[in-house]
Amino acid sequence: TKVLIIDEISMLHHFRFDMLNRLAQSFKRNTKPFGGMQIVLCGDFFQLPPISRYGEQPAFFVYQSKIWNDPALNLKICYLKEQHRQNDDNYLSLLNTIRSNEVDEDSLIYLKERYNQEIDPEIFGDIIPTKLYSHNEDVDKINLKELSAIKSPEEFYLMDTKGRPPLV
Repeated sequence: TKVLIIDEISMLHHFRFDMLNRLAQSFKRNTKPFGGMQIVLCGDFFQLPPISRYGEQPAFFVYQSKIWNDPALNLKICYLKEQHRQNDDNYLSLLNTIRSNEVDEDSLIYLKERYNQEIDPEIFGDIIPTKLYSHNEDVDKINLKELSAIKSPEEFYLMDTKGRPPLV
């Protein structure tokens, strides 16, 4: 491997980033950062942070890892300024105020206008909105409910592994 690409880098814990570095150095038998591989990190630190379960060490972003600030890593950071996902300027402005922790009264008014509103089928057709939950317990309930609604029989697949045991 010459290039390692990590997407959604904001969700990776700082200690796991350091661990990946040590693993890459070990596999490559090279003490340079990530064993000399080029790394490409994609993500947005304004989005989801690493998730920690109760009792785990606190979630720190990868930029708080040991390797992140190592001059030998020689990180080049590129900021993308254009966005292509939203074409509603009001909505985009709202998202930016939330990202920068600068929510004002206008932002709250805009949010409250949409709170608990029905989805307009004229605009969205049969689209079912994504539901976001803050707790795995709530997600598990929804998943179990949806799984129990499946009428077809369960399918089982057996796995077979080959290769050297440490690698398998």
